[in-house]
Amino acid sequence: ARVALSDSLSMRQKVSPEASVADLLNNIGNCANLEAVDEYNLSIDFYHQALADLQSHNGTQSDLSHTWYNIGRAHVQRNDWKSAKLALEEALQLSLGIHGKHHVYVAQCLDLKGFLNFSTSKYDDALECFDQALRAYLKNYGPNSIHVANGLYNIAMVQEAAGDFVTALRLYTEAGMIYASSNTSPNEQGYACVRRTITSLTAILENGPQKIPVGIGQYPDSMEC
Repeated sequence: ARVALSDSLSMRQKVSPEASVADLLNNIGNCANLEAVDEYNLSIDFYHQALADLQSHNGTQSDLSHTWYNIGRAHVQRNDWKSAKLALEEALQLSLGIHGKHHVYVAQCLDLKGFLNFSTSKYDDALECFDQALRAYLKNYGPNSIHVANGLYNIAMVQEAAGDFVTALRLYTEAGMIYASSNTSPNEQGYACVRRTITSLTAILENGPQKIPVGIGQYPDSMEC
């Protein structure tokens, strides 16, 4: 796919040198991002080329927002939290201006920003992001959506890390019920993590609460990003 997109990029630049190529640059960046961890730097380079192209062609606010989101996501994957925060803030502010606070894309930006805050132990900020994202998912999909289950999972993950195991267990259980009612495969990453963590937290609470490190559920990198 990356080769075909690169060929399309070369052809468009040759046939229509004044035309925008941001869409192709973003897609090439996405391909590089998916291929290997060591390609993250290359994907970021393509995303920045796309951003520059959009800025020079008066690209839409929506396209600019998506490109900033791509940049932020790639920096999160590299654990470059400072660069990720700057890019995601750009994406979030643009998307809020376009769509308003209840749009799904805004929720996705908030989820990724929440994961960034969680990864840097800013639990209050992470909870605020995840809570706002969950409200958007509830408004768009209703209470029994897998998106809502993922949102509950994210909040539970933070509560567990902060040591509030009772709240975390309640939220994990709610998420698990939604996964089950949605006929989610037991092997699906989020559902599998939830089931393992419910078992672990139940055992911990039965033996008396104590602070434990994050990770008993083998969390994935992100549930909604």
